[in-house]
Amino acid sequence: MLRRLASTLQPTRLAMARATPSVWSKVQFMSTEAAEREFDVTKDNFEEKVVNSETPVLLQFTASWCGPCRMLKPLLTEQVEKQNGKIVLGRVDIDAEQDLAGGFQVSAVPTVFGFKGGKAVLYFQGLVNEEQLEDFVTKVIDHTPETSE
Repeated sequence: MLRRLASTLQPTRLAMARATPSVWSKVQFMSTEAAEREFDVTKDNFEEKVVNSETPVLLQFTASWCGPCRMLKPLLTEQVEKQNGKIVLGRVDIDAEQDLAGGFQVSAVPTVFGFKGGKAVLYFQGLVNEEQLEDFVTKVIDHTPETSE
């Protein structure tokens, strides 16, 4: 009986082995795409990734020990994915990047800044619900610089 069962499983294993390259290519494509939409920000790459970005940037100041930061992370990721390339997400670890956090006067985490055209245009501190977050993201994307006359 075991031999019969093993012989019925063989084609399945072979089929899986044949399908694996295409599955892995999709996974690699998705992870590459996600890497372009989400990235770590340090003082060394801040100018390149945030200031010089042609795409608006959500910049989350976070910490590994912060519970609310961990709760906000998937919500931010979901909003970035929904926008399909109209905005990207950078994360700053405040423990590793104290100078960067201090430069933005971050006194509590999570704090999220919205950047457009290299400038911080909006921010919020603490947890927000999905509707508030979606509204925030839309405002950052749609932000137009004020002109002074």
